[in-house]
Amino acid sequence: MLSPRHEVSDGEKLHVITTSKPSTGSSRFKHHFGAQIDTRRADIILIICFFISGLTDAAAYNAWNIFLSMQTGNTVFASLGFSNLPEGTTRTQLLKSLCAILCFILGALFFSSLHRIFTPQKRWVLILSFSIQVTLIVTSALLVQSGSVDDDSPKRPVHAPLNYATRGIKDSPWDLLPIGLLSFQAAGQVVASRALEYAQLPTIVISTLYNDLVSDPSFFSGGLLGNAPRNRRVGGIVFYIMGAVSGGVFAASRYGSAGSLWVVALVKGGIVFGWIGWREKSEEKGG
Repeated sequence: MLSPRHEVSDGEKLHVITTSKPSTGSSRFKHHFGAQIDTRRADIILIICFFISGLTDAAAYNAWNIFLSMQTGNTVFASLGFSNLPEGTTRTQLLKSLCAILCFILGALFFSSLHRIFTPQKRWVLILSFSIQVTLIVTSALLVQSGSVDDDSPKRPVHAPLNYATRGIKDSPWDLLPIGLLSFQAAGQVVASRALEYAQLPTIVISTLYNDLVSDPSFFSGGLLGNAPRNRRVGGIVFYIMGAVSGGVFAASRYGSAGSLWVVALVKGGIVFGWIGWREKSEEKGG
């Protein structure tokens, strides 16, 4: 029987060191991407997503007369479309609104399931979610730029002979493809705002932000920087407007809606890389 003060052999010491603190590249990789992120500054990402929503909605409305994120508008369009209103509304235009609504709902189901099943705030889950969004945006940008779908930007040069605008054909059914892809990915932002526990920043709807901003009894408290909820709402509104104005600038330029989509892909790609290097939650406890 060993005494409490028996000496530990060198082999036993080495075993304790190697098993208690793994230092292989594989284990560090798994730990980094499997860790939950620190959400204290994640509101910055969501405010940037407001810019993305404004940019894509402006581009989509100019190109296809629908919204990608604001499903309230699409619901009104679809409801009026059943009565053939506004006058001259085609069946394809009605389908565009319905397609955007349905794909947004499917996107919400998909992304919420992804976060719920694999833990909402895990780094790799956020990276995967936004990577999927980027992929769908790039695919849509390629479709628009190739001329396979409509783009009503007035100064955009026509490069493809099959562009429907050159043949006097409007409301191409192929428009449903990018509309569906972009509406699907737009839901990922809303789900992310819930997963990161910033429900006050839905990233797509600013009507509630207007209401919450002016109805907040502490609106004038906290000085310039001391009222974080107010400042987040103001940031979301400002960035959405900036995005919508930028979308209009692109739509009126030779780059058209495709230019807006490429900018959105670039910004969301930056968000993906941001999640890769984002501080993990455990570091907060460790100082």
